[in-house]
Order: sequence, then structure tokens, then C-alpha cells
Amino acid sequence: MIDTENFVAHLRSSGRSEKTIKLYLMFLKAFLSSIDTDVAHISYDNHVVPFLSKYSNQNTRNTCKMALRNYFRYHGRSDLLQLIRGVKIGRKVELLPSQVEVLQLIKSIPDKKVLDKTLIVFLYSTGLRVDECCQCRKFHVDFKNKWVFVKFGKMGHERNVRFIPDITFELLKTMWSKRRTVSEYAFVDRHGRKLNVNQVGYIIKKWWTKLNIEKKCHPHTLRKCYVTHSIDQGAKEIIVSKNAGHSSLSVTLEKYFMVECLVGKISNPYLYPWNEVIT
Repeated sequence: MIDTENFVAHLRSSGRSEKTIKLYLMFLKAFLSSIDTDVAHISYDNHVVPFLSKYSNQNTRNTCKMALRNYFRYHGRSDLLQLIRGVKIGRKVELLPSQVEVLQLIKSIPDKKVLDKTLIVFLYSTGLRVDECCQCRKFHVDFKNKWVFVKFGKMGHERNVRFIPDITFELLKTMWSKRRTVSEYAFVDRHGRKLNVNQVGYIIKKWWTKLNIEKKCHPHTLRKCYVTHSIDQGAKEIIVSKNAGHSSLSVTLEKYFMVECLVGKISNPYLYPWNEVIT
């Protein structure tokens, strides 16, 4: 049975509307009545797959998947929620680099290439848009509170990006200590001019090409990786949505479902340890 009162409170705290909560409860009651075991012993192959196969309409199945994901997250079954993904009709699914491949990219950059390494880690660990990264000033980085203030966001919206791993701040300090030019911008070229979008793209392409991985990787790819990998690592969708500066939670979930990559929790120092987040 569903712990209705507490589970509904959990859904509301995650930003779900009353209409969405009603739909989720409908699917969950149908699912739980179709199985003869408790949540600790639910199997993806034996219980989830047969239940989802009852729904031929892709949109209905996607809603059902979201209900199950939230239920399994609530009960700590991250092994199941990582297996459940949805696909929007009529849209091409993008094959993103996996966490392992992004780690491979970062590790392939020598420490002496401090700008290149810091830039890629910064984009991946914060999820900033490339233009937001280029416009970032040094004083926008709050080392005490461990966040980055985005002043020049999309449509002029401002936000604080929280839950950033310590290694990102360490790399920024190292990069700035070795800088030979004076500039207020976080990322500058060797002449002291702030990086532009094309320069960022060139840096990422240069290192990614050397890996010979048959996937595309550009600045916005790292932003998508941040969203997808963070959720796969156990981050709450509402926190990732706010950090990414999306207009709504539904935008985040749609982007999450429109990509495909290897999932599963791994040791990833370049993403925040989401299991430590209580709020």
C-alpha cells in the first residue's frame, strides 16, 4: 500500500501539481494491486516491465513511468528508477556521453592545461549555458557558500547555482593563481580577453576528438550531461531544474527523457555527492 499522506507531501515538495499527483496515485494504485510483493522486493523485469506493457499509448506510459520513478525514489530504490526512462513521440533521442566518457574526457586533459580542464569541469559540474559561462565574473563565484551567481541568464533571469563539488572551486583557485593577466572575468584567453562561445567550443572539440568516441560533444552537451547525470546520481529533479535555470520542472523532465546514455551511480568527483542532500 502507498503511504498516501507522506508520499503526497513528498510529491508536493518536489513541485508536482495536484493534477499530476492525482495521476501518479492512480497509476501507483494500479501497479501495486498487480503485484504480490513489497517495495523492497519489486523487480524491474518481473514486475515493472509487465505492468508498463499494458499501456500502448506512449504518452500514457511516460506518465506511468514518472509515477513509478517518484515512488521508487521515495522508497530509496535508486536501482529501479535508473532503469525507467521515457521517450517523447516524434522526437529524436539524443545519445549523450556517459558519466564514464565525461570522466575520461576530463582525465585526458593534462593538469598543466589548467584553463581547458577547469572550463570543462566548470561547465559539467554547474550546468551553466555556454554564454552564461563566458559572462561569469570572478566575483560571481562564492567560495564561502559554495555557489555561482548567474547574473546574465536566459531572458535576463538571475539565479544561484548551488550544490557544486569542491573540486570545481579548487580548480578555479588554481587557474586564477596562475593567471598572468588582470581581468574580472572567470575565463579568459592568453591575452586576457574573456572567452567567447566559439573558443569554448573549440577547446571542448579539441580534447573530445582525441578520445575517438562516436558521439558528439559540444558546450551544450555538457549542460545536458549535468542534468541527466545528476538525476541518475540521485539528485532531486526540482533542484537540478532550478540550478539549470529551466522555466519549469516539466522542461527539465522532457530534456531528461530525450537523451540516452549509460546510467547508474558511479564514483564521480565532478558532480555533487547528491546522496548528502537533505533538502
